[in-house]
Amino acid sequence: MKMRYFLFVILIISNIICLYLIIDLSSYDGMISYLKNGSEKFTNPRQTAMVFLVTCLANLLFISATLMKSIIFSDSNKRPSMRF
Repeated sequence: MKMRYFLFVILIISNIICLYLIIDLSSYDGMISYLKNGSEKFTNPRQTAMVFLVTCLANLLFISATLMKSIIFSDSNKRPSMRF
């Protein structure tokens, strides 16, 4: 059971780091990529960053909800049955 909580915490930390990198990526004005023929291609990374941002936030939401559910409804919190 403790291993499950440890893995949840690692997933949350990695998603928070990912969130920081996505926010940093969205602040760029443009990115340059060099093509094989020597020309340059300019792209704006904000739309891609927004897709990554929504995905990362949804991932954080579901991981946090699952962690809270497993803590609240763990087996140690159940009352013993009164059956004879």
